[in-house]
Amino acid sequence: KNISSDIIAFSLGRSVDIIVTILAILKSGHTYMPIDPEYPIERINFMLKDSNTKVLITNSDFYKKIDYSGTCILYEDIDFSENIKNLNIKVSPDKLCYIMYTSGSTGTPKAVSIKHHNVLNFVQSMQKRLDYTPSSNSKVISVTTVCFDIFVFELYPTLLSGLTLVIADELESRSPKLLSELIKKHKISKILTTPS
Repeated sequence: KNISSDIIAFSLGRSVDIIVTILAILKSGHTYMPIDPEYPIERINFMLKDSNTKVLITNSDFYKKIDYSGTCILYEDIDFSENIKNLNIKVSPDKLCYIMYTSGSTGTPKAVSIKHHNVLNFVQSMQKRLDYTPSSNSKVISVTTVCFDIFVFELYPTLLSGLTLVIADELESRSPKLLSELIKKHKISKILTTPS
């Protein structure tokens, strides 16, 4: 779609759909803003309004719950069978890559904007420090909400190194038993979490 808005928000369940969406937004030259579908509706509505997001990618169940008057692209209506060519878009390193909102634990959530060069600098640093090389054959599991900065750590160093990223769904990411089974099934070698 031809979209004039710079920020494109998305809210989808934990699956490969979030990766497809992030990459599509970035390849189209836009800035993405993730919204966890499990956030309270008031927080979601605040984020959409505060960011002045004109486009939202989500599913019909989520869309029915929120107060949003911008353009909504329903993920289930996207035709992935179309032969779409790569767009010839150059993105400046100084352009915003993504926007995330803070937890709001000290009051109102605040938008934090991250540029492409910040992400690249981070990725290159992590690749050197934690053996994110194609020869490592590492498999990384994603257990973090797409709205938390650790997700960036799970996603970019993994994909930009040509490694495998396995996404735990909502149930697997909360259940030690299911998560353990998923780790064994896919022979996961890296997991990134906050200390508990």
